[in-house]
Amino acid sequence: MAALEGKRLVYLGEPRGKCAICGVDAPLTRGSEPFRDCDREILRMGIRLYPVNMGFMKELHHSALRIVHGGICAYVFEVYPHATRKLLGFGYSKRDASGRRRIEEALKQFVNLGSYRNLNADQLDAIASALTVMLFLEGKARCVGRECRILLPLFGNSL
Repeated sequence: MAALEGKRLVYLGEPRGKCAICGVDAPLTRGSEPFRDCDREILRMGIRLYPVNMGFMKELHHSALRIVHGGICAYVFEVYPHATRKLLGFGYSKRDASGRRRIEEALKQFVNLGSYRNLNADQLDAIASALTVMLFLEGKARCVGRECRILLPLFGNSL
């Protein structure tokens, strides 16, 4: 979990407490098809993603539902941190230390990371998720999809 106060990272760690708005990096909806309509919109943008009917995605979905139904957040957006990074121009791989450092440096354009350094892949995703919600609050993100919705930053000249 990453929490922002304005553009400043104020918490990075295990989920705790309650929040008004959060971005969850997990499918809030599932269907029988591998890709939902919101997923197909992301694929049309040239951004790859895993089908929601893959085994591990089912557990992510259940984790997301625990957040929704557990009252942790008053309003929950589904977000996709990889898409956020791609649309903002820094879709580097987070699989190796070099890629993670490049992502960390690029995030500094948008978020004051404070003393947080040498972030792992999950932490980078948490910050990108919080960034996506922050951009929405600034009018710089929108939801794609009709049957399901994923919050994405505006891209190109729109941002």
